Amino acid sequence: EGGYALWGALGGAALAAFVACRYIPWESILRGGILYRIVRKLSQCSFGIFLTHIFVLHWMEKQAFFGKYTAGWYFLWPIGCYCFCAIVVYLLKKIPVVRRLLP
Repeated sequence: EGGYALWGALGGAALAAFVACRYIPWESILRGGILYRIVRKLSQCSFGIFLTHIFVLHWMEKQAFFGKYTAGWYFLWPIGCYCFCAIVVYLLKKIPVVRRLLP
């Protein structure tokens, strides 16, 4: 099983991805197109995604068909979790009362 030995590698990979995304010159790459608008919307939802993803992962972990410690668990399900959380947060931000809570 994965155990705690994986946390160092996963933390390092997450840190590397964060630093890479932080310092890429996105404006010059995207140049105001539709992809730029999608990235802007996702960036506005990032804190809400951070707050909700652990609940989604906890739910996913309990499902039998997710197959923990497989390639899908490490590479495919995080993308699904991110997309699901992004949609939930985006829809929640459309509700006026919630919009005040989620800047």
